[in-house]
Amino acid sequence: MGQNVELCTLLTHNDGDHLSELQCLIQRYSESAKSISAGDAAIYRRIWKAKQPELRKLGDQYGDDVPTKSAIDSKVMGMDWPVFLAELRKDQAHRFTERLNLLDKFQKAFSDVSHFEDMDDQIRRAIAGLPNNLIEHAAWFGSMKGAGVFKNVVIENPRFLSTALDKIPMSGIVAREQYRAFIDEYLRAFPNGRHGIATATRLLAMKRPDQFLCVDSANRKRLAADVGMRRADKLDYDRYWDEVVLRLMDSPWWKSAPPKSGDALRAWRARAAMLDAIFYEPT
Repeated sequence: MGQNVELCTLLTHNDGDHLSELQCLIQRYSESAKSISAGDAAIYRRIWKAKQPELRKLGDQYGDDVPTKSAIDSKVMGMDWPVFLAELRKDQAHRFTERLNLLDKFQKAFSDVSHFEDMDDQIRRAIAGLPNNLIEHAAWFGSMKGAGVFKNVVIENPRFLSTALDKIPMSGIVAREQYRAFIDEYLRAFPNGRHGIATATRLLAMKRPDQFLCVDSANRKRLAADVGMRRADKLDYDRYWDEVVLRLMDSPWWKSAPPKSGDALRAWRARAAMLDAIFYEPT
């Protein structure tokens, strides 16, 4: 189960002792062989299944769908931190420093108040990417102005959005289980449907901009084209974790050590959400 020899041999009457060499090889296999029981096979299959996601990632496949391109052909996946930071600074639409200032305001809001539902109504709107009277340019990183049901939930009944965000820690790597717990609570806020990946990832990206990118109609097309994502219009909650979060976390710029200080450090702490500066496409 651990190694093998690929062997294709043609033996003729002119080959002398080669037949005996082949017989010796087979004999060595026989002497070192181990019988595989049904229990052994079951254990092997479980281990094999558990390792498949990591094996697929080595081939640039995240999730079940094979990408349309290799990571080598992606602009973003091959960047190191200095190149990535330089690309962020080129942002013409929303400006680099102003983006960081906006995210800092949201991070302070999460630090000052333990639960989303206990925040001031206007800061809740701003974090959710909705029109508000408190923070200018709150719609950067994903405008949710057109999400009417989401807007009503944020304003009138934010309980389950709040318990969903409580599942996401303020520091440390967010695990898949914590993300799934967030989604389960988030869906409870929409008993009649009308939820979506854009509104969910907007909230995630504002609380943890280091690990989550808000994916919406303004950046989805360029993101999908760059990493080779198939049918990005069908992106769901499971695919988002596999094809966006895990993919970005495998990139050199994401894995880089934090800068010492200044705007570079602020950008590093928001590096996933800041991808919007690269992929944003004005509509």
